[in-house]
Parts: sequence; C-alpha cells; structure tokens
Amino acid sequence: MQPAGGNAASSSPTGASSESPSTPAHKSGLRAFIDNTAEALTSPFSGLTSSSHSEWIIRGIGTLAALLFYGLALGFAGRVLRVRARTLI
Repeated sequence: MQPAGGNAASSSPTGASSESPSTPAHKSGLRAFIDNTAEALTSPFSGLTSSSHSEWIIRGIGTLAALLFYGLALGFAGRVLRVRARTLI
C-alpha cells in the first residue's frame, strides 16, 4: 500500500528505486568516447571557470569558449587554404 500522496511510478517493477539518468553506472562505448573527446577539447579553457562551483557555468562557459576558439581557427584555416588554392591555379 502506498502512503498518501505517494507516486507508484517512482519505483521500478523490481522494487528498486529509480536513480537519476544523469549518473549511469556504466556508459556505452560511444557515450564514453564522446564524453572523453568533449573533455579533451574543452580542458584548455578550464581556467576560465576554475573559481566557479556551478556545473552549468563550468560546462557552459567551457563549451562556448571552445566553440568560439575552434570555430575561428577552422574559419581561418579554411580561408588560408582557399587563398592558397587560388594562387596555385
């Protein structure tokens, strides 16, 4: 019998309580690869948020800095390659 106001959907049929999906016990190979790659690409920018305790700020600022830096770097590389290709023709 459920207590008053209890939610029957909060536990699985096996009786185990449902844990938050954000902390899985085991990550699949693809998910682990993506997480490791994201960590490697954003780690140079970890100094920007070293004083923050908010996970949202740490991940958000790191991701924005990485997108800005790598976006500018790839755009610059693309322009340089395009200019060199035109000078060779």
